[in-house]
Amino acid sequence: MGEYCFDAGLYVYSGSARRHPHSRLQRHLRREKRLRWHIDYVLTNPGVEIVDVEVRGVPECQLNRLTIGTLPVRGFGASDCRSRCGSHLKYLGPTPWSGRDYIG
Repeated sequence: MGEYCFDAGLYVYSGSARRHPHSRLQRHLRREKRLRWHIDYVLTNPGVEIVDVEVRGVPECQLNRLTIGTLPVRGFGASDCRSRCGSHLKYLGPTPWSGRDYIG
């Protein structure tokens, strides 16, 4: 997909992980891994922090349509999407600590 510069702030990613969802989530949470999916490239960046993970019983495209936000990168996480979502990564906006060092 190339290189992108993401604005600081809060993002949400919807993915399916239909087979072995617990294992897939554990894999995504590791910093060291073979880069395979679009989200892997983002999550290995040292400036990225996972704030929350939720498992829902809703198909990823339906969940994506219900999520507010803008599409920062067309096609991100949606290479196999048949619902024309445009992207499964959404930018929700800046956070109070965006653009500053944050110690939580």
